[in-house]
Amino acid sequence: MTDPKRKRAWSEARAAVRAYSKDPSDSNAAYVEVAWREIHRMDGVSFWREWQAATVTTSQSRPDGAGTAADQR
Repeated sequence: MTDPKRKRAWSEARAAVRAYSKDPSDSNAAYVEVAWREIHRMDGVSFWREWQAATVTTSQSRPDGAGTAADQR
């Protein structure tokens, strides 16, 4: 977790959960929800980028170029 944006998102999520645990108000619940959504969004983006990189690397490693998205249309 070396990405500064990711570190900040986790820090904000922890702070939101702490605030909610001290004062379980609707406002604090909303902050927790927003913080967790951001972390889940980052996880999804990260997953798809890794998958795309693996797919491109795999298709480029084949000598005939088979398996690329352009060939599958």
